[in-house]
Amino acid sequence: MGFFFNKGVRGGPRVLLNLAAVLFALFVFVKLLPQRMTQSALSSIPISWSALSGHADDGSVPGGLRIVVFGELDVGTPVGEDEEVKGAQTWTQALCDQLSCNTHISMVPSPDVASFSVSSNELYAQGVEKVLNETADKDGPGQDYSYLSTYYPPQWKSSDLKGQIDAFLAMPKPQNQPGETLWVFSFGLWDVFSLSALPVATAKETLGSMTKDVFEQIERLHSAAKDPTSIAYSDINKAAADEPAGDQLEARDEAAAESPAARNQDVTNIGNSFKILIPRIMDPSLLPGWHDVRPQLPVAHSKAEQMRNSATLTNSWNDGIIKGLSDWVKKGSSKQDNKDDKSHEFYFDETQQPSGPTRDGYAYNLAEFIVSQILERQMLNAHLTDGEGRGTGELEDGFRDVSNACLQPVSTVAVAVSLESAVTLNIPNVKVDNDKQVPTQPTPIATAANKRDGLDRKPGYAYTSAARVCEIPSDHLFFTPFALSQRAIQQVAAETAQMVRNGDSVRAKMGS
Repeated sequence: MGFFFNKGVRGGPRVLLNLAAVLFALFVFVKLLPQRMTQSALSSIPISWSALSGHADDGSVPGGLRIVVFGELDVGTPVGEDEEVKGAQTWTQALCDQLSCNTHISMVPSPDVASFSVSSNELYAQGVEKVLNETADKDGPGQDYSYLSTYYPPQWKSSDLKGQIDAFLAMPKPQNQPGETLWVFSFGLWDVFSLSALPVATAKETLGSMTKDVFEQIERLHSAAKDPTSIAYSDINKAAADEPAGDQLEARDEAAAESPAARNQDVTNIGNSFKILIPRIMDPSLLPGWHDVRPQLPVAHSKAEQMRNSATLTNSWNDGIIKGLSDWVKKGSSKQDNKDDKSHEFYFDETQQPSGPTRDGYAYNLAEFIVSQILERQMLNAHLTDGEGRGTGELEDGFRDVSNACLQPVSTVAVAVSLESAVTLNIPNVKVDNDKQVPTQPTPIATAANKRDGLDRKPGYAYTSAARVCEIPSDHLFFTPFALSQRAIQQVAAETAQMVRNGDSVRAKMGS
């Protein structure tokens, strides 16, 4: 080794001169080549410039549609085990397929985090605390709400809407920006489910604050969407990654432009819009899970009482969301001078453009879809019809069972376990292509414990009570006590996609 070192030192100047001469000759040779050949030769050198610059490929796709989901484990989130779950989709994933979106990002908490979640943990905790404080020194069985701390405590481990938005905005901006984003907010089911256990007056007050908070959090996203350095930013001028995606976006714009309501929109801002989608929720007392896992209550309280509360709160939630959505869309768009004039309730001032992306929203009636399926089957079974055409459909077109979930518990277990069992079943929390489930850890791998599974019980896995699975899941409207079957989920996604394609938005209706 010393020999070669000394040789190199003694011949150093000559070696350097030779090396310089070779590099100069190579440079001259390359410059003399035609430009096309030069670019081809240089492009063939296997150097990752993104790696050298410190920006590795993050897998993002330029342009196209991105769907970002905030919410809870709603009825459109498949939970369960057996063949139905393999390759199963949530309704927003199916919506992504229907609209040919490039990226789907879900901030919905993993099902193993908590038995249920609400839109605002802080506001819910304040409501529960208020009831406990007001009834602490009162006698009588009707004033005993001590069960709230046992069966319906605040779910601090589960991210609410504020926490989910915080986590999303903290994520790095993708290398390639989407052309447009559809923001989905799916809360309310578990808000009503849990608040039904409170006195109805306090529950309505708390729920009203929670619906207002939803739009306060949405406004944070709208503000972030103005910042080109934020992950919330969408660039409508960004070229689509491929022609089919671009065709899909153009087709949606054409469909929206052809509708009479859409023609009255401010077409200069259609491309640069901030679109949100909020489904109307289903009354949880009409779901199979209400009867299956609702805990037994102290004397003077009953499931019937809470069922009435649930119906009242469901209407209050949907009314609050629809009013909030209407007010939010009009924010910054209507004439301030006429804000108290009823005739100008849905009037947009074309001369005053709002700052940032134009607000717009869709309110898909998920409850109407589920109720219509239930009523149709019940009327077919009773051989009855009504003026709206219910009871006249074909037996094969609907669902054979609209009352019982495909996944049925075999035995009754403790209430705390039952509540979690209803939502902690086999939801893979991983990234597939551009479909991201955030956060990605821990990954829940929970399976109904029956004689067929043969699984070893390992730490870090969530297990449930024994259950049996029906033979034909597609015959059932519900797969689990709180989730629709895949067939129903696909129908929900198809109807929602059609609403988006047709431009059937709040702004379009206001402009008509």
